[in-house]
Amino acid sequence: MTIEGIMNLAPEIKKISSEDVLLFLWTPNAVLPQALRVMGRMGFDYRANLVWVKDRWGMRCLIRQQHEILLVGKKGNPPLPLPEERPSSVIMADTTRHSAQPDMVYKLLERRSPQTSKCELFARKKRPGWVSWGMEVC
Repeated sequence: MTIEGIMNLAPEIKKISSEDVLLFLWTPNAVLPQALRVMGRMGFDYRANLVWVKDRWGMRCLIRQQHEILLVGKKGNPPLPLPEERPSSVIMADTTRHSAQPDMVYKLLERRSPQTSKCELFARKKRPGWVSWGMEVC
């Protein structure tokens, strides 16, 4: 999808998330500014990011990327994990199929914030306790 197409979906996506929710949005470096704009358009404030360090690099125009960013946005006042329960911002995991994020990330987020509503955009599959939005969600 184009960034304009994604931005046009923002009002629809805004409706599916609860008042107090954390948003998790994967983005490659090349479109980081656009991903932050999308997050804001949907009513989320950028709060943090995690970096997935992959076992191999991909091809990009300037730099061979070996990581992907998981943006964390907040709407309302979702309960946050206790300081000792907060995950590291660096995740080391192997890549699997093209454009698939590691399952261990979801398990980590679920374990660290079990009572918090979570929303994933452009998800590939539904997860219990998450609002999963995307064309591939089955």
